[in-house]
Amino acid sequence: MIDPADLVIVKVLAGRPKDIDDAGGVWRLHGRDLDVERIRRILQLLEEALSQSDLVSTFESIARGREGDPER
Repeated sequence: MIDPADLVIVKVLAGRPKDIDDAGGVWRLHGRDLDVERIRRILQLLEEALSQSDLVSTFESIARGREGDPER
């Protein structure tokens, strides 16, 4: 079984619209209980390792409840 925070991370990393929607669902169910700083830290490390720059901002959109926002 995967930890909900880790599920959010892998869904953000996958990045498909369905994955982002799934991450939003996990956030809505478990957001208060998740270690937000750990999620941000891991996504920042992944951004650096993969030369990507959208993972943290995608997570921030999810955390604000705007995962379906086209300006994300």
